[in-house]
Order: sequence, then structure tokens, then C-alpha cells
Amino acid sequence: MLFLQARVLVLGALIIPGVASQSPAFAQGPATGVNVNVVNTALNVRSADNPAFAAVTITFRDQDDTFTAGGGWVLQGSSYTVPSGKRLVIERVAGNVTVDSVNPFKIMLRLVESVPGTTSVSHFIGISTETMRCALGSTCVGVGEQTKIYVDAGHSIRPESVLDLTAASPRTVLTGTVNGYLVDLP
Repeated sequence: MLFLQARVLVLGALIIPGVASQSPAFAQGPATGVNVNVVNTALNVRSADNPAFAAVTITFRDQDDTFTAGGGWVLQGSSYTVPSGKRLVIERVAGNVTVDSVNPFKIMLRLVESVPGTTSVSHFIGISTETMRCALGSTCVGVGEQTKIYVDAGHSIRPESVLDLTAASPRTVLTGTVNGYLVDLP
């Protein structure tokens, strides 16, 4: 029987993944004593789509001096029409009604959207029955809500409150704001 004998010469290094070595080839970072200075330069970035560039705040107020006890009384703020080529995105609506009496009452706050050539659309914002004394002889109710309402170019919005009074009021005032921004239509 004849046996062959062979010799194999291996040159190089055996690398096993996941096993770290203490050799300098695997060291991380600069050598000890070397200082590194990283400088970040500020970049001027401009976002033409940023809503803050076309912010819209619509304030409203209405007053009536003839409300008697009962429901269905309406106070209306002035209308705002969205400019052509734009869309209004409403993100927050807040309203406050002050009644010159100390009797509790209820209110509903809504935005009425007028669409040319069709009937109006009401966007319900909120209702409140929680009254509080806000001044000598006056009672207040506030309603506020975050929302996302889109109003197209040429459409108008008008805030309204509907009241249910438990007693006559010599003066009833609605105040508030609509907050959002305008975006360009595609």
C-alpha cells in the first residue's frame, strides 16, 4: 500500500466574523493624544410649503341687545372669503359668549361654509353647558376645538353660535378666533 504525503502551506490570516482582536487594525478612533475638531456649518433651508408663511387668524364679534329667554338665538361673526388660487386649512376655532345676566345657558359653536351655487354647509365645533361668572352680573361660556377643515377658493366661512337662554339678556356678545393657514391650490 502506498501512502501519499502532502504538505500544505497556508499564508495569510484567519478572520472569523464577530470576533474582535486586540490588534491595532481593529482599534477605533484616533490614536491617543490626537485632537479632532469637527466643524458643522449651518445650512440655510427655506420651505415654501411651511404653513407659517401664510398664517391666517380671523377674529369675530357679534352683539345683540334683545334676546329673551328660550332657544334658537343666533349670533354671527363676519364672513371671510378664501382668495382665488388658495385653500384655507382651519386648525383651531374658539368662541366665547358673554350674557349680561347671572343665569346659566347653553351654546353651540359652528362654522358655516357658503359654497357658491349651492346651499351652506355647517361644520360643528362644539357645545357647552358649563357656564361661569366672568364679570359682575355677567355669565360666560367658551367653546374651543382643534380641527382640520379645508375651505376652497371662493368659499366663505362665517362663525355662528346658537344659544339657549334660561332668562332674558339685555346684552349678549359673541367673540372668538379662527386660526389656520393658506396653501396654494395645485
